[in-house]
Amino acid sequence: MAFALAKFAAVLTAPLGLGCLALLLAVLAARRPWACRTLLLGALLLIGGLGTSEVAQRLTAPLEGAFPLPGPAVEADAAVVLSGTVDLLLSTPERVEFGDRPERILEGARLVKAGRARWLVISGGSGDPRRPEAVEAELLAGVARDLGVDPAVILVQGRSRTTQEDALYTAPLLKERGLTRFFLVTSGFHQPRAVECFRRQGLDPIPYPVDLRVEPERTAWSFVPTVGALQLSTLALHEHLGRWVYRGLGYL
Repeated sequence: MAFALAKFAAVLTAPLGLGCLALLLAVLAARRPWACRTLLLGALLLIGGLGTSEVAQRLTAPLEGAFPLPGPAVEADAAVVLSGTVDLLLSTPERVEFGDRPERILEGARLVKAGRARWLVISGGSGDPRRPEAVEAELLAGVARDLGVDPAVILVQGRSRTTQEDALYTAPLLKERGLTRFFLVTSGFHQPRAVECFRRQGLDPIPYPVDLRVEPERTAWSFVPTVGALQLSTLALHEHLGRWVYRGLGYL
């Protein structure tokens, strides 16, 4: 129940959720013109401002810039891939539908096939309260096998639902097998929080950021609101807020 409530709270506190709440309050305050106009302006600034690439890029850049991509000569015992990429409502073991960020498993598999990592460790249970029985790591393991990764070198940790649990439940798996040197493969915007969680478990991951979103140049279009930019702002704000919450809970 607590996990489902946390997911619901995350939706409500996202820019779109807050913007819709401001619009609803504006309707309720229709008899008070000053309050109504203030709420409408707030909704416009919130959704419109965070919906521009300029703002989204500025929010994301500090997260993605925290760790550089390791050079091609760097090798490790394992590549640890964090899930959060599969649409669990639409996926089956026979057919996996990605909701977003397929680069995580694609790059993890590539590292193993290229010989830069001996083991592929996939972490993640169900991050969707509507499908609590699903195990995303098992679905991604099937994808890795289809990509040509030897099943004998794939390890699955399917209990975790959050980033903190990824680290908590994956740490024993790594320590039992002596896999002390490992790539941590996850999205660039997610790396800072993920790295801190794994370090909290006494591990020293090699950050391997993928799914990069920060663009090298700004143009006039950077100030035009788009759905994609609003989504990126939402992801970045979720990570900034998530790190603050995790520190308060003692996870970092």
